[in-house]
Amino acid sequence: MQKISSYLYSNRIQLIADVTALDATYPVEWKIVYQRPVKIYKGVDNVIELDVKNADQKRIDIFGKTIKFVVMDQTDKEINTYTATVLDDGSTTPALKGLAKVTIAEGDLTALDPQYLKYSVYMLNSDSTKTLIYGDTRFGGHGTLEVLNGIIPKTRATQTYDDFQQETNYQGLTYAERIITHYSSAIPVKFYEAEPTTSAQITVTLTDFVGTVGVQGTKKATIGHESFKDAPFNTTQVFDEGDITGTETVTFTVDTTNLTYLRVTYIKTAGTVDFFTVIS
Repeated sequence: MQKISSYLYSNRIQLIADVTALDATYPVEWKIVYQRPVKIYKGVDNVIELDVKNADQKRIDIFGKTIKFVVMDQTDKEINTYTATVLDDGSTTPALKGLAKVTIAEGDLTALDPQYLKYSVYMLNSDSTKTLIYGDTRFGGHGTLEVLNGIIPKTRATQTYDDFQQETNYQGLTYAERIITHYSSAIPVKFYEAEPTTSAQITVTLTDFVGTVGVQGTKKATIGHESFKDAPFNTTQVFDEGDITGTETVTFTVDTTNLTYLRVTYIKTAGTVDFFTVIS
């Protein structure tokens, strides 16, 4: 039988206040070997504890103090500033002395890509001055936050496309009879899921359209100029004058089990193909 051990513990940052040890004739220098990067995860609320001590490793009283936790990118641009919740209640619970916590909400990380950020901590004094609380005894003012993905499952985002190329066929035709075919870039339908995608839904938005709209699929492993020639999957819908009035949508559901790439194509005599979306 296999056993998986899980651990529930505080994501705690050790911080140094620039004060003399209160119970020693001479201050003892607390040498932190390193300040570990703090890992925070997209998709959940992240609670970080702040443990404020002096150079003698003794927690100091922060009851009634205002503690600010600043998150910045690597160029020192502010992303967010949090007011910490001070857990220190004066003297009622000695175990909470010097402790505060910061909650980085799930929504605060939604727009961020996985990356390394910086943080700093300071105390806001009653006269509006700021006292920096150091990340180590060598007066390092910054710490590192590592933003990570992959904790909460997510669905693949809907993809929207509005770019089309065109190809003109003159073979055996006059200039007036030429056929102009528009086609989108190739869209991959296979990714790295444990359970491969077997279906894709393509919704095409049309305005006053007259012509033919279709979806092509190929089995080719790589994409080149001839990849969709004689495509094994090719479905179309024809719209005569009056079929589409104003802006409407048409949906194609494609079995992608044996396909690697898809693209949308159209030939028109009037109206426009505005864009299309893909859900897979």
